[in-house]
Amino acid sequence: MAVAARDNASSIVEFRVRPAPARWQYHMYIIVDNEYVYFWDNSLRVQFFKGVTLFQPANVYNMSHIVAMFDSGAGVEVMVENGHMAAHVYLPLTFINKTRGLLGNWSRIKEDDFTAPDGEVYITPDSRTYDVHHRFGMQYRVSEIGNNKVGRSLFFHNAIPFSQYDNMSFVPEYETPPPIPKNFNYRPEEIENTCTTSMACRFDFLVTGDRDFAWATRNHENYAQKLAADVRKSTIRCPELVKPRHGRKSEIRYYVGTTVRFACDDGYRLVGYENRRCRETGLWSWGVDPQCISNGDYIRKIVGISLGIVLPVIILGVLFCICMIQRLRYRKQHWTGERGVITNAMFEMKPNRNGAENGSSKVSDF
Repeated sequence: MAVAARDNASSIVEFRVRPAPARWQYHMYIIVDNEYVYFWDNSLRVQFFKGVTLFQPANVYNMSHIVAMFDSGAGVEVMVENGHMAAHVYLPLTFINKTRGLLGNWSRIKEDDFTAPDGEVYITPDSRTYDVHHRFGMQYRVSEIGNNKVGRSLFFHNAIPFSQYDNMSFVPEYETPPPIPKNFNYRPEEIENTCTTSMACRFDFLVTGDRDFAWATRNHENYAQKLAADVRKSTIRCPELVKPRHGRKSEIRYYVGTTVRFACDDGYRLVGYENRRCRETGLWSWGVDPQCISNGDYIRKIVGISLGIVLPVIILGVLFCICMIQRLRYRKQHWTGERGVITNAMFEMKPNRNGAENGSSKVSDF
């Protein structure tokens, strides 16, 4: 079993169940653009590729649960349990009336769920299973070459040709519930105990004869119902955070307590807050919206900020030095090197007792 996904011009991500002998440690092969990637330790728990971010949730170490988050906001969650795969697709509300395929036409109108690739509705929801298969399902059949309406196959086939996987003669089971096979080894009460009211579980049990497969179907159906119930709850959520251009974000679900981390592509630097947390009030923690700018622009911005700080200091220092030099020059021009004379005093010679002038003087002030 395998699932492949791509978003516009993003990398192609393929999730493939490992065969039983190779599933002793890791449960899935993850292939991105025909290259195998692994989640061996915590340093590889989040990995970034062109237009898509892959991460393995906390407390998962065997690659049994991987989430792919695309730049458009779409997400694909793939889980493997006992060799059985289940996939959940998450889309933002902006995809309403823009998305259709084998999963239906997302318009919240039941009558147009079976919209064909050409946009026409040829069958109704109460049509026979035979008509659903031939007049709707087969219209979305992909090939290796592809076409403009449904695209081409996204799977990586290694050295095995596409024709080996493309079984044109396959005929599904049309009856619901299907008849019990003659070689069926389980009693009706075992089906009842395993599946209870799940029709999908009963169908898989009777068609495959594998109780583990039916059990996995029931578990994933319950999980999907829980997700649908959670979405319908009146829950406080924070508004959507826009992914920065040339960057990526780690979350598309904005529940209270969720932390969104931003990062930039190679050759770009993050400016702004790297982490934002959804608070109980339904508002994000304070922070500047992140931007991804090229390394050249980042260097020029840092240089500009540095010059804006350093240049005023240099200018003030130069002005201070000029003032000191001018002051020193002024003092030097008015200094003669001689002792000063008291200008407000007059000297008068006073004779001694003998009437001779012996050089003594009397100082009188004005």
